[in-house]
Amino acid sequence: MTATGASIHGRTWSGIDTRNRIITSPTPSSVPPKIGDEAASFLMMNRNKRGIALDLKKPGGKRVLERLVPRVDVLIENFSPGTMEKLGFGYAQLKTINPALIYCTLTGFGRTGSRANASPDEGPMPVASSGTATQTSPPNCAPRSVGTTTW
Repeated sequence: MTATGASIHGRTWSGIDTRNRIITSPTPSSVPPKIGDEAASFLMMNRNKRGIALDLKKPGGKRVLERLVPRVDVLIENFSPGTMEKLGFGYAQLKTINPALIYCTLTGFGRTGSRANASPDEGPMPVASSGTATQTSPPNCAPRSVGTTTW
């Protein structure tokens, strides 16, 4: 999207370094390549994005997000169900700050049901649990990561 002129601002949970987040495997060919100390997949998916780390449990982090919300079109979150509401940043709260806000929630197993709180991840856990990793791996091979995950 940035290649077409969109301005993308990524926010990560304070203290979590996603630059090196890769899935390791006993099969070396399934481990993503790195460029320097950063996973190539991270560099590819975050090209031209600007990032900021906020601790939404602290007043300073909350104030920053409150200042950003009126200026953004879309907010995407992938916390466990109810986390953003507990932090004071659920859709109901944020639409009062920015009525035009598009609020997107991603969860690995949905917001309701028996597995709703199993994992907030929209990447490897649901892929492994669904059997997709096994279905897309070569015959007689261990399950592998499925393509590039967008987060």
